[in-house]
Amino acid sequence: ISQSSDSGNSSSSAVKQRPARKSRAVTEHSPKSYDSHLAVTGDLIWTILDNGSWAIPLQRGRGANLAGLKLLWLTKVQGGWIPQVEEGLGQMNPVPGTTGRPTRLQRARLLSEAWLKAHHPSEATLRELGTPWRDNQMSEAQVMFCERHHIPYHPAWARGMVNNTIDRYIVEVCGALYHGYWSI
Repeated sequence: ISQSSDSGNSSSSAVKQRPARKSRAVTEHSPKSYDSHLAVTGDLIWTILDNGSWAIPLQRGRGANLAGLKLLWLTKVQGGWIPQVEEGLGQMNPVPGTTGRPTRLQRARLLSEAWLKAHHPSEATLRELGTPWRDNQMSEAQVMFCERHHIPYHPAWARGMVNNTIDRYIVEVCGALYHGYWSI
């Protein structure tokens, strides 16, 4: 681990320094909520809303109203979180194998991630931390989605950052339309 002084000199201790990671600093082109609301607890990347709920889009849907939208939620309620699957237009059902009652966040997350990996493996793969595709250049489809929905992005962003930004947009739109809250 290195420490630097005001003069710019640095010294290192016996602990090995990790390689530098790509900066995810908020820029004039990035959404202000990207860094502060990206959940990296556990195996998958979740979108965390200001009300304490967590979500992962399973199907992004099509058209202006995102028809066919499907989301995995950890809905924050008094007493904990409820793992739920939303299958369009706000229809919420407990994640299969759960009770539908509030539980601790860690348990709700583990049950939800296990269900997601078993029943939607391709969506789980998209949200795994540290997968190499996340560092690739953004795709043309991502650019088109961002432009169609007026989502701010920067051409230099990596595919994973754009994926997280699109996920956040979908979760916020769904939250506003069907659950009556805004996350920003």
